[in-house]
Amino acid sequence: MLWRKLLATGLFAALISTGAANAQGTPVPPNVIQIGSTVSDTLAPDMPFRWWEFYAFSGQVFRAQMLTEDGLIPRLGVMDASGEIFVRSDQPGDGITSLPNLAIIEFTAPTDGALRLVAGALDDSTGNYRLTLQELENPNDTGALTVTFPCNSQEATVLAAVQFSHEAGMSSDFRAYLYGESGMQPVIRVQAPEAGIDLCWDDPGDSAGDQAFLPAGDAITIMADQDEQAALFSVNAGAPLGEVTLTLGAIQPAQGRYLAFFSGDSLGERNDNVTWRVRQGPLPAQANDMLIYMIGSGANSRLDPFLELGDITGTRIVACDDAGGRGCEGMPTARGVGVILSNGESALGDRFDAGVTLPAGATDWHTITFASFGGNTTGDFAVLLAGQLGGETE
Repeated sequence: MLWRKLLATGLFAALISTGAANAQGTPVPPNVIQIGSTVSDTLAPDMPFRWWEFYAFSGQVFRAQMLTEDGLIPRLGVMDASGEIFVRSDQPGDGITSLPNLAIIEFTAPTDGALRLVAGALDDSTGNYRLTLQELENPNDTGALTVTFPCNSQEATVLAAVQFSHEAGMSSDFRAYLYGESGMQPVIRVQAPEAGIDLCWDDPGDSAGDQAFLPAGDAITIMADQDEQAALFSVNAGAPLGEVTLTLGAIQPAQGRYLAFFSGDSLGERNDNVTWRVRQGPLPAQANDMLIYMIGSGANSRLDPFLELGDITGTRIVACDDAGGRGCEGMPTARGVGVILSNGESALGDRFDAGVTLPAGATDWHTITFASFGGNTTGDFAVLLAGQLGGETE
């Protein structure tokens, strides 16, 4: 199997050096490709191959596809941590297509860790290409919430997860913002199987200047030189995404408080309600409650929020109209909790907004049902999750 080694002749032999260089001698570091995503690039005489790195767990099964144009004849391989090319599209038995502009391979991750797709060319051809990486199977996915998850080439601790249905009629501008205290680097894993999406998002976007106000009254202010304390994800979909899971995390090592802000849902008519599922990460749940708030948002919202926490079957555990008020005395008030964004937009709770507590130790899925008190009001609403990794909830 000498063809599988980087010592083989041709393009793949050039990859033996971790300081692989282009014709000018400049080192070429690996790019990052996210599972469930497509990237575009160009191979040229001075750039005859590209590395695309991703993180995998042992036993995960993937399909990678390289679609080319401009006469580029694709050659696609997978490199493990030792530098071995263990799958190659031009090797009989590995490639699963005979089209001249398409290379497809399927492979199983041999161990936990980083792998690299190697996008190359045959016969010194050049041109543009699109590279797609999809997960086909994950035997490690048992439904249990893991302690950590891979985020690009790093590992993140799970803070919490939410699930909801992105349906027709729901705002196309659904946003998920996650803010962490100093020393915490938030990330958001986005999974929408029906839409073929599985990616980890660590982009702070235009978060510099944003302020996140915690239930204790403290604020997280995102400075221009510290925007790694925020991850901002938006859904601008022309069609429904179906079932969506957002896993909130923090790159290891991490500890501190966080605030998640979700915007883009609404109650459009009387007696309307929306149900999500939510759970807390195993490590935060060891010593900390997670607070969940529903606040009316938007200039035209007349909503009087009402929030209900249930078990996974939907059986009510507790319900709350006004957080901190009668019947919700154990829940800190929503007054002043929320965000003020750098563009001037704000979503801050008041004494009429609702909240429930997911107590420490509760890591199973729970339902949260968003409604209006008495079913009498309508409008947009935002959801806030406030929790802590390490220490005890203040």
